[in-house]
Amino acid sequence: MLNVYANTGDWPHNNWRAARERVPGGKWRFIPWDAEWSFGNNGRSVSGNNLSSGPLAGGADIAVFYRALQKNPEFRMRFADRVQIHYFNSGALTDENVLRRFREMKEQMSGVLKNLNSSVESSWVPRRREIVMGQMASQKIQFSENIPQFNRNGGAVSSGYPLSITSLEGDIYYTMDGSDPRKSGAVTETGKAIINGNAEKWVLVPSVQNGGSKLNSTWHGGNEPFDDNDWESGFGGVGYDENNDYKSHIDIDVDTEMNGVNQSVFVRIPFQMLASDLKGANLLMLRMKYDDGFVAYINGFEVARANINGSPPAYNATTNTDHEAQIYFGGYPERFVIDNFQNILIEGTNTLSIQAHNISDTSSDLTIIPFLTAIFTILSTMGQPKRKHSKQRSRKRRGANRFTAPQLAKDADGSVIRPHRVNPETGQYRGRQVLDLELS
Repeated sequence: MLNVYANTGDWPHNNWRAARERVPGGKWRFIPWDAEWSFGNNGRSVSGNNLSSGPLAGGADIAVFYRALQKNPEFRMRFADRVQIHYFNSGALTDENVLRRFREMKEQMSGVLKNLNSSVESSWVPRRREIVMGQMASQKIQFSENIPQFNRNGGAVSSGYPLSITSLEGDIYYTMDGSDPRKSGAVTETGKAIINGNAEKWVLVPSVQNGGSKLNSTWHGGNEPFDDNDWESGFGGVGYDENNDYKSHIDIDVDTEMNGVNQSVFVRIPFQMLASDLKGANLLMLRMKYDDGFVAYINGFEVARANINGSPPAYNATTNTDHEAQIYFGGYPERFVIDNFQNILIEGTNTLSIQAHNISDTSSDLTIIPFLTAIFTILSTMGQPKRKHSKQRSRKRRGANRFTAPQLAKDADGSVIRPHRVNPETGQYRGRQVLDLELS
């Protein structure tokens, strides 16, 4: 994982070793060395792919072994677990820790080496992690975009601290004793898609000519009905692209109206909320694929923003910096948690409005694709009886509050799946091939 992050060139056929103590339970330690072809040295690009087109695509024994392991779902899951450990929550390959270690070594060598590679700080660390995450995602060895999120990642907490786990969709299985959570008896948590990427949208590139420059906040929602009959409507992503990086993700093309003319676009998306969703949802999750910046509103209330100033931003405002949508790198949308939605949403029709901006009107591309998900969480905590009861009565009481998770079954290849479901990894059902999977 370190060699992949550093885009090391003289590897894996050389310059690494593994060793362990010959004692029961001795752990293997992997040691990279003589790695001067890394971190941008010797022409190693910050966007270089060490997984598919670099050393791991060659004929070295470990490369062949790695490619064979990639076909194993258990390996991909375990690899993703290690990614989660090292790339997040103050792990070894987070930006702050890579920079900290580099600066420590730089200080130690200040009297010996005069010109230590400065690009590590200026261009490598700010970009490399995001690029590698996208490369791993394309090989399905990155964490899922639906990975469960903890409200607290480690550390000491006070007694009774309400730890919660949330996910965008699906069920969460966990245990409290370190055993494999892929077993029955887990507490579940689900998500419901409210707005997907293909939702119907109404779009306007504001200008003096069409009156968009004078709309201010009137179109943000909360003042319905709003007259958007003259706006362009359609389904899917919004934007334009001169270089075909985002082209396949754009369905509502605003190239003529924006490119060289204006740096912003207004997007309105109506959506429905049921009374049961309002009552049962724990939070909302807004995911955004965007280039270069945006402000999002629900029913007139701002709920998220990135890379843009102003309340609201002027119709012709520019973003603070350039920002590439991570779909180009094979990455996932950025997440924005909305936890105060109970005072914003209403039963029935609501409106998500997005004011998207470019860094300039001459930018070569822009894209906006929002996703909105309602999160429903079931916590494992149960209230204790106020009075002491017999063991038999207590057991009955606890049994009545027990959560029953969906049972899992083991397929012929050893993978764990929901019963009566086609195995998504193999396309088989009870040992019979029922789907032909196209590998990408």
